[in-house]
Amino acid sequence: NNNNNNNAEHNDNTSAIDGIDNQHNSVADTQVAVDKEEHGGNKNDDVEEAMALVEAHEEGEGIKAVESRKSFLLEPNSGVEDESGTEDEQAEFIKELETFHKQRFLEFKPPRFYQEPLNCLKLWRSVIRLGGYEQVTSCKFWRQIGESFKPPKTCTTVSWTFRCFYEKALLEYEKYKSSIGELPFTDVYAAEPVSGVKQR
Repeated sequence: NNNNNNNAEHNDNTSAIDGIDNQHNSVADTQVAVDKEEHGGNKNDDVEEAMALVEAHEEGEGIKAVESRKSFLLEPNSGVEDESGTEDEQAEFIKELETFHKQRFLEFKPPRFYQEPLNCLKLWRSVIRLGGYEQVTSCKFWRQIGESFKPPKTCTTVSWTFRCFYEKALLEYEKYKSSIGELPFTDVYAAEPVSGVKQR
């Protein structure tokens, strides 16, 4: 009798365990079905999502590239190694300026700063990199440009001095280069000055 009772109890326990297993399996199956529906059900959704992420990333890179181009025009010393040029480049640039002014019957005297010849090539590159004469003037960048020439502390008119140097030696040359489309910014002399950059 005891054996029969034990066998019956054992069978009941086995049935109960089987029932729990079956219940567990059905819950797992349901979960798998839900997972499939959410994730694996439509592979196109996953592909579209991945493509959207790639596009967003590429678009971000594009924006970064545009921003870096803007910063090249607006920020000081952004990745430009040396604007001074070699001595040969400087001499060649002065010759080009002399020829330019002579052809237009304009007076040209190579500027001197504290008795030393001024590096016109450096001045030209500095101003053009920052967006040209109009941009530098409206954004008050003349002091920044003048300071790059390491003036003595006794010089209290850096902004005014370097603006005058540029106006006398390089402004007409800039207007000409701008009119023939050889500068990296819009021809401000043919249109209204661009104020949007300053506002940003």
